[in-house]
Amino acid sequence: VDRPLNPYALLVGQVNLAAAFNQTGNLAQARELLNEILKSAKAQGHNRLQANALELMSEVALKKGEDKKATQWLEEAVQLFGEAPVQDRLFVEIWRTFLACRRDRNARALLQLKELALTQNHYESAREIDLLALRIHFQTEHFHYLIAGTPYPSFRSRVIAELACDPP
Repeated sequence: VDRPLNPYALLVGQVNLAAAFNQTGNLAQARELLNEILKSAKAQGHNRLQANALELMSEVALKKGEDKKATQWLEEAVQLFGEAPVQDRLFVEIWRTFLACRRDRNARALLQLKELALTQNHYESAREIDLLALRIHFQTEHFHYLIAGTPYPSFRSRVIAELACDPP
């Protein structure tokens, strides 16, 4: 880039960097950056980016076992999205549904949400939902389906590691 980014574009890039930190397990870096993003997005009136950051913050909290904080941040994200028909709302709904299903020890609602993800062509979200469902209720057949059905070796490795299972 031969000129400085405008503040909005910079925030978008920071949200993506925070997501990368989260996915690679750099949770402290993700949380630190997300706190900065939340302040900037709020000050600049960018509700959608603020909601995106809250959703990512909830993922970090879940990975740290902070379910109460995760729930709070997800509810704040829902409020910020309002009634806007944005696809990012799906990510919030995935985590809200996961928390409810884990509490109830029943993944049925997650698998129903997977159908919505598929109708929206969110195939990565559908894979994530399958993994979350397995974390709630492990089924060998579902595990094999998920491992065999993904074209991404890194995702297969992640599934095996997160579920502490031997590959089929």
